[in-house]
Amino acid sequence: MSARDIIAEAVRRGIRLYPLSNGKIWLQPFDRADTELINRIRTHKPQLLALLRQNSAKRPAKSHRPLSEQERFILAEVEAENDPLTLEALRMFNATVAGIETSDNFARAKLTATAA
Repeated sequence: MSARDIIAEAVRRGIRLYPLSNGKIWLQPFDRADTELINRIRTHKPQLLALLRQNSAKRPAKSHRPLSEQERFILAEVEAENDPLTLEALRMFNATVAGIETSDNFARAKLTATAA
């Protein structure tokens, strides 16, 4: 199975894969991935990271508002500064980037919604 096949399988399951600056891959939503898919991702991680980084560089996204220096730093740490889903969540929920949540295999930006 190739890296492209793994990405296609993730897409069929409604999972997006994101390359992170710390060499990890973020799956969103994680609960749709079974052990078999996670093991394939681990096995092909270098090829997946190269392919995902190549693809993410091709599609810069724009934020609904200027991000603060701290927000830009946090998003850059998890390589989400141009991620359309993250930027859409910031816009939809009038959210701010509050920090980074990590686990053994993944890291992601923590967003905090502003009360309406």
